[in-house]
Amino acid sequence: MNGLVSVVDLSTGLVSECLPDLPTLDLPRKLQDGASAVSLDGIGLVHFTASGGSASQERTAPSPVSLRARGAQFLVCLSVQDADENGWQIFRLCAREP
Repeated sequence: MNGLVSVVDLSTGLVSECLPDLPTLDLPRKLQDGASAVSLDGIGLVHFTASGGSASQERTAPSPVSLRARGAQFLVCLSVQDADENGWQIFRLCAREP
């Protein structure tokens, strides 16, 4: 075993090998069905489209991908170059490979 964790981007199907300490975020409770990405600002607020279609935000704290159960869905920033129009990092809907 190489110590890496396999993570699949659920919007593209792309599988990435990540370090076990890669930060992940829980899914916002009100995340709109079908949403595949959210933005994280510099003070720990996740910005996303809520179920009703309105813009929403929720406080979050990261946890390492190694603590996620196999098959669990979560949010992860696969590229530090991904940023939205505000310059906030984009986190994508992913799952840990079973």
